[in-house]
Amino acid sequence: MNMSEHDYLDASVDDMEHALDKLVGEIVNLKEQHLPHSAEALNHALYGRSGPARTPFKTVIDLIAESPVDGALRLSVHHIGQVMFDKLQSQHKLLRVARRVCSRDEPNWSKRMTVIDAAWQGIGSDANGYYRS
Repeated sequence: MNMSEHDYLDASVDDMEHALDKLVGEIVNLKEQHLPHSAEALNHALYGRSGPARTPFKTVIDLIAESPVDGALRLSVHHIGQVMFDKLQSQHKLLRVARRVCSRDEPNWSKRMTVIDAAWQGIGSDANGYYRS
């Protein structure tokens, strides 16, 4: 049996939005559990070294090395944002998705948006605009 490219079911925007909701919720939960190692690792990955500026990918790789679960969750949020942008081709539509995901947990809305903003920084292209909340 030979499967063509059209025989595969891809993730819908709704599927990605649901997964994003779960990932962001877990990141917020980790932070609320006050795992000192995770918070320390995030601060170290973001601010703990001098030298040339790092790409968002390098930052998350450093975070994974310090706190694997938190870093992997954040990398997944970035990856979903990139794939979603590729499908939607609009920073405004991507922002609407981010707002819907944050609204699924109103008490933690700003914490959730902070996670998404950091993970989605730089997604897009000059032609289509970069993601900015």
